[in-house]
Amino acid sequence: MRLWKNAIVFYNESFSKMQGGFETIINKGDTFRIANIRFRFVDYKEINEDFLKDKEAFKDIEKHNDTSEELLKPRGKIQFDFKEKENIKELIENKVDYAFIEEKIDNGFSSQKDEKNPLEFEYQNILKTLDRSLKELQMKQKSATLNEQYGELDIKDLENIITNIPLIKSTKLINLLALSLISKELYSPIFEEMEENMFIKYLQVAIQGNIKEEKALFENLTIKALERYKNRCS
Repeated sequence: MRLWKNAIVFYNESFSKMQGGFETIINKGDTFRIANIRFRFVDYKEINEDFLKDKEAFKDIEKHNDTSEELLKPRGKIQFDFKEKENIKELIENKVDYAFIEEKIDNGFSSQKDEKNPLEFEYQNILKTLDRSLKELQMKQKSATLNEQYGELDIKDLENIITNIPLIKSTKLINLLALSLISKELYSPIFEEMEENMFIKYLQVAIQGNIKEEKALFENLTIKALERYKNRCS
């Protein structure tokens, strides 16, 4: 089927008119609409004498253009009458002020944030504690000089040092390193979506166990965090 000149045709219940310049393949049962008249493609065998007797001649078909309100009206369209400008002006001038609701909501969120317990063992408080501890170490940091009188090391020496000699004297710095590594490498926001935050649970148990000389869990967390760090940086 091809459009004739500037005909406006809507095919198969479409709200967009058919575009000219190309042909459309039709199928039995397809419909198209011109103005308010709907046509359907049927098999010629379906047309019998009774059908022909009931046929009507279409005269004076109502004309429509491509901006017709009736043709382009979409489903679910809501109609507004903007002619009564005085009524609209009155509505605008007398609109309800909902500012107090926004203020109440803002104050509600602010109060909720303020109510967070700074001593609670939760992720953000842990990060703040680690940052504060690092700043304290930086403030007490001692100056050091480079001593070039020592001999050279080989890999065997390094292996022995790693195994037998503590390279860091400060317990605070060692703990800060381990906790920072665990917190940064093993934490994920998905934990906060759980009914019980498993990251916080494991870390609490690991620290408390470490105090009682049950160091396996904390060391395992540290090894896993170090592995994640090396894989991420390699």
